[in-house]
Amino acid sequence: MGLFADELFSVLVAHQHDDYSYLQGGAARQDPIWHPLRLVPIEAPVIQRIKQAVRAPNKMAQLNARLLEETVKRLRFTSDEYTRLRAALLAESVSVYLRNRMEPEETSIVDAITTSLHQELLGRLRPITERIRGDTLTNGTELALTFCERAGEMADAAEMASRQHQQATAVFWGKLARTAYEQAVPLLIDGAPEFASVVTQLINNLPA
Repeated sequence: MGLFADELFSVLVAHQHDDYSYLQGGAARQDPIWHPLRLVPIEAPVIQRIKQAVRAPNKMAQLNARLLEETVKRLRFTSDEYTRLRAALLAESVSVYLRNRMEPEETSIVDAITTSLHQELLGRLRPITERIRGDTLTNGTELALTFCERAGEMADAAEMASRQHQQATAVFWGKLARTAYEQAVPLLIDGAPEFASVVTQLINNLPA
């Protein structure tokens, strides 16, 4: 399932009549929904991969954390839209991890886990975004630190599951923690490089 692509498409549809003249880009005549991504700018092949993943059961395509942050900032997405995109990105990252380690006939299980995780992330991330909405929403450092806090909670959950000999659960939460940390590092490099190195060390200490 192209969870992130579907969510991004939904957000772009909601903004298809927005005025992007402040980005000094010409109006799109043939593709008004996806054209704003070219103004970020995002390369055409990346946009094409995301378009192909929309509502496609066997395709996935994502933006990295820095590019997603820039897209939200330049296209002026709402805080709730940002939360939806982040939740979809994290859930899909876990889905990729699971698919690479499970049998093809277990795809339905992965889909169910991904859907459940997506909803759980939405519920947990929305209050965070509410606290940092407004001007600080586009502050990559503060946002990254907030997600690092949540990644720490996920790492704790992984350790607890490991102590209880629930290996599959431990791997699941460990991967989610690693993904959250990895997404945060690029946002920290400019604003808090010393913390970026600490987070990188945390990533290295997580089980593979």
